[in-house]
Amino acid sequence: MENDQVHDVVQTGYAEIARQGGGCCGSAAAKTHAEAASRIGYTEEDATGAAAEANLGLGCGNPTALASLKAGEVVVDLGSGAGFDALLSAEKLGPEGRFIGVDMTPEMLERARTNAVNAGYARTVEFREGLIENLPVASDTVDVVMSNCVVNLSPDKPQVFREAYRVLKPGGAARRQRHHIEPAIAARCGRARRELDRVRGWRVNRRRVLRSHSLRRF
Repeated sequence: MENDQVHDVVQTGYAEIARQGGGCCGSAAAKTHAEAASRIGYTEEDATGAAAEANLGLGCGNPTALASLKAGEVVVDLGSGAGFDALLSAEKLGPEGRFIGVDMTPEMLERARTNAVNAGYARTVEFREGLIENLPVASDTVDVVMSNCVVNLSPDKPQVFREAYRVLKPGGAARRQRHHIEPAIAARCGRARRELDRVRGWRVNRRRVLRSHSLRRF
């Protein structure tokens, strides 16, 4: 399948999720999106607080718990969906911080922008239409890049990492949550390390590789 075809299939699927109000990655088996979120690392407060309307039961983990965000930082989210991780991050970033969500699905962007306004973060959180393989973000301007399972959907993953490297400031970091299944962890992590090692300029923190990739630009 060509790259454009992959994008079309993913966009069509997520547009339908946005219109219906959620459902992916096993969340249909959960009674509520809040329950689904609790199963992949979010707290009850995360799932029921100001960001609740942005929780569509998507994702495969909680990158906001791994990112160690600091007040005043600039964060980019690759595949930001309805803005759940954006709104959870906004409080940590404070009034001087900035969160930029990038998504290619107009229906998701519409929901995310509405959610940001309703949660009171319209000034510090924005959502841009674009591909994670070609980020609409200036080079060397970002402290942290995060992603919640979306890199798995890209037809050109090495290009995603190149783009993340491009937008990060020297010393910036990337956190990406990824699917993992216990019997396949070793094989998947091995493939991921080889994939990342092909992208010049990355260093992998292998202590965290079982749960997420932690990468830093030097």
